[in-house]
Amino acid sequence: MGELVGLSKFKESYLRQYSRIKWNKEGGHNMRFFHLFASTRSKRNYVGAFHDGHSLLPDPELIKQSIGAALQNHCHMSIGLQLQV
Repeated sequence: MGELVGLSKFKESYLRQYSRIKWNKEGGHNMRFFHLFASTRSKRNYVGAFHDGHSLLPDPELIKQSIGAALQNHCHMSIGLQLQV
């Protein structure tokens, strides 16, 4: 079993090193593709506005506060439920 784990780690290390060597050799050819992919993903993940159940929040700071408060409330409720059981 230990030998199998060792071989698995060796293969993983080899593949990681191989991919880095390949990236160093061919990286310049794929830079445009990489940046196009990354910027597209960034645009897709952007949150322009958030509806908190009562109103539409267009301001990023208000969005952070609303989501933070909702997560805090959820965590407190979860802890409270766990303590009552």
